[in-house]
Amino acid sequence: MNTNIGSQKKRRIESRPAMSVWGAGARTTNEAEAGANGVIPRLWEHYFRSGIKEVAGSDQAVYAVYTDYESDASGAYTLVIGHETEGIFGDGQGSEEVEHVRRAEGQSIESIENVERVKDVESVGRMNRAGSADVAKREEDGAIVERSVFIPESRYLVFPAKPGLFQETVPQAWQEIWSYFQNAEEVRAYSGDFECYRFQAADPAHPVVEIYIAIK
Repeated sequence: MNTNIGSQKKRRIESRPAMSVWGAGARTTNEAEAGANGVIPRLWEHYFRSGIKEVAGSDQAVYAVYTDYESDASGAYTLVIGHETEGIFGDGQGSEEVEHVRRAEGQSIESIENVERVKDVESVGRMNRAGSADVAKREEDGAIVERSVFIPESRYLVFPAKPGLFQETVPQAWQEIWSYFQNAEEVRAYSGDFECYRFQAADPAHPVVEIYIAIK
């Protein structure tokens, strides 16, 4: 087994039930995120400034879900930053996109703050039935979409990020993860991975972060 990851002693395998996460999503690639035009920083800004976090409550964990993988770590994927929800996002057969869309390019944070959010179950149901293909196309075109995503029941290899500013420690953890899986016994499933952030009111810049990688 690969032993070149610094957090090996804390790494563990964990099984988790299915869940739905509601938040802000966009389509991207690791190659794009390595350059100046990455969408992830804007996605975090949207999540915190649009009020989605306030709907969840300060005590809820924040999830950054990697889903709809085109192929593997080298292909496109959808990232949804949000919080766990129950009971209002359809039948659990896939991703349901239920919110308004704002094109990210050329749009100020002030305008992003004014995105209207669905607040009642009836509206969510109507928008669920609108279908995911159109929203997926808008994501491909560079839009930030407020939506839900379904994560199936899975086994995960869990990697704790090191303490520190998460903007620095999470990318470092991903570098270790990619290196680990080059020679690992475990095989990635690409059925849905996520980062789990537990923010502390006394020190919000230093949340406890664990990264869950789905395995076969």
